[in-house]
Amino acid sequence: MLDIYWGIVIIAIGVLSDQSVFLGDFSPLSFIFDGFGIFWLGKGILALNKKKREHTQSDEPSGNSA
Repeated sequence: MLDIYWGIVIIAIGVLSDQSVFLGDFSPLSFIFDGFGIFWLGKGILALNKKKREHTQSDEPSGNSA
């Protein structure tokens, strides 16, 4: 969850300073920072999805009880 937070913070810094790809600034530095932000967002979302899958698999009955 902390990865998602940092991804949003990195993108917000670029947007608030008017140096973001999302605002039309296509400088190399904007690509790097927005890319880092998207990376951390994606990493956090994938981690949440993995935890959710592990939690649902551990809650399912095994079906081997006789």
